[in-house]
Amino acid sequence: ASFLLLTFIYSLTSLLDLSGKVSTLLGAASRVAQLNDALDAHDQQQEQQRKEHWKQQEQRQRKEHREQQEQQQRKEHREQQQRQLDCGVQHQPGRAANLVDHDCTAQQQQQQQQ
Repeated sequence: ASFLLLTFIYSLTSLLDLSGKVSTLLGAASRVAQLNDALDAHDQQQEQQRKEHWKQQEQRQRKEHREQQEQQQRKEHREQQQRQLDCGVQHQPGRAANLVDHDCTAQQQQQQQQ
C-alpha cells in the first residue's frame, strides 16, 4: 500500500510540475501573440503615415506644377503684350495671339521695305 501511495504522490507531483510548465508556456505564447498584435498595429500605422506622406508630396508637386504653369503663362502673356507694344499693333479681343504676332511681323517687314 505504501508503494501505491508513493507512486500516487509522485504522479501527482509530476502532474503539478507539468501543469506549471504548461502555464509558463501558455503565458509565453500569450505574450508572443500580444507582441505580434502590437507589431501589426505599428506596421499599419507606419503604412498609413507613408500613404499620407506620399499624398501630401503628390499634392505639393501638383501645386508647384500648377504654379509653374501659371507663371509661364503670365510670362508669355507679358512677352506677347510687350511685342505688340513694340510694333504698335493693338490687341483685338477674340483675335488669336499668333495672328497678332503675324500682324506685328508683317508690319515690321513693311517698315523695313520702306
